[in-house]
Amino acid sequence: MVAEQNPRTLSLEDAVEAVYEAAVNGSSVADEAAVVAHMVDDRDIYEAVVIGLGELVHRRLARRRRGGMREDEAGDGAVGSLESEDSDGPSPASSNGVPKAQPHAAKVLWDAILDDANYEAADSTRKALRQFGIEDSRRLRGIAGAMAAGHIRVRDAMDIAVGALERTGVKTIGALPLAERRRVVEALS
Repeated sequence: MVAEQNPRTLSLEDAVEAVYEAAVNGSSVADEAAVVAHMVDDRDIYEAVVIGLGELVHRRLARRRRGGMREDEAGDGAVGSLESEDSDGPSPASSNGVPKAQPHAAKVLWDAILDDANYEAADSTRKALRQFGIEDSRRLRGIAGAMAAGHIRVRDAMDIAVGALERTGVKTIGALPLAERRRVVEALS
């Protein structure tokens, strides 16, 4: 019956693909999702609701961690009008009663990262990324580079360890033959 009323019924996968293609071509995800949502086959709605419910809860948890920012302030597009118990009322409207335009979600995210993420600066104090200068940025890049190099060494050493454990059939690195243990340790150096 539904298919007769709306011959363009889409599977959830097809709807995601349609919105994805539109977004790749420059359209707003929220706008395209609103256009396509009513075409999703009723049998696929449960999966979308589970995903959407999970996303809304994650957003609320993130707002709580950020200090109670409202959904409409976060610029979440598709759910921008939802309010939660930590909200203090409807979104502000302009003088003609039309809701004010909300900032793009990506801008809100980047602003939050620039303001909230703080790292050790060149002078050994911690400050928000927005306040970082060239020396601060160079120092943080050096620290991150050293950490990355260390992680790469550990990864490579564990590749050697996994291969040796599989090859020899022993249960632990400590039980490997001396030559294999030495290769693991040398990779960590």
